[in-house]
Amino acid sequence: MWDWLKSAGGFFKNNSDLLSGLGTIASGVGNAYSAYSANKLAKKTYDLNADILREEQKRRRQQQENLDRGWANSTMA
Repeated sequence: MWDWLKSAGGFFKNNSDLLSGLGTIASGVGNAYSAYSANKLAKKTYDLNADILREEQKRRRQQQENLDRGWANSTMA
């Protein structure tokens, strides 16, 4: 009943180079996918930070315009 286990051991012993090569290929594919995912996440983070920066610049510009307008309309100007 367990004879297939003996032959499976022989298969792995005789084809260790093939299995090692397949393992290397699988590892390379995994590393490439991981790098792709990391790049995608980095781009999302960069875009989010750029949007936050633009909103902050717009807010500061609006505050400065309000100050300038208030100063121009005051009696101190």
